[in-house]
Amino acid sequence: MSKGPSRAEELLAAAADLVLQSGLQDLSLRSLAERLGTSHRMLIYYFGSKEAFMQALLRRLRITEQMRLRDYEESPASPAERMLAAWDFLASEPMRAHFKLLFEVYGAAIRDPERYQAFLDDTVREWLPMLEMWGDLLFPELGERNKAGARLQLAVTRGLLLDLLTTDDLEGVREAMRLHAELLESYANRLTP
Repeated sequence: MSKGPSRAEELLAAAADLVLQSGLQDLSLRSLAERLGTSHRMLIYYFGSKEAFMQALLRRLRITEQMRLRDYEESPASPAERMLAAWDFLASEPMRAHFKLLFEVYGAAIRDPERYQAFLDDTVREWLPMLEMWGDLLFPELGERNKAGARLQLAVTRGLLLDLLTTDDLEGVREAMRLHAELLESYANRLTP
């Protein structure tokens, strides 16, 4: 008999849905607990503190995002087409709520780095290995330069997502991602012996 999700996991999943809808602005642990049908004491019991709860929530959102992106690894399309397909997923309407939340937390973390140190550490560290793996798969020609390529891909993607959330210019931002993907593919092809 399989064991279902724990109460802490259920609360985390429900909290993720709520926070994606309304963001973190002016959200206290007490008001979030009330909306989840529990008490703030129970959230602290399960997660240890408000900061630990927020870290678990943000980590859950990041892992969900990474799992969905793995669908684009095995596609038979060209590397640039696969990058663009992954971009289309990231820029989709449902994912925009996710990135609004991410950039909201970025702002808070930059203002209060001590409080959000774990988020700041994870926000790059947890993405680079996956992007390096993608780079090895899509552009094996890059070799050791793939480490820098992973960081570049992370920066370009986040910059274009911020652009999209700011301007709502889906077509213009998609064209910029297409250019980035094509330039990266062209560069990798030039390195092929």
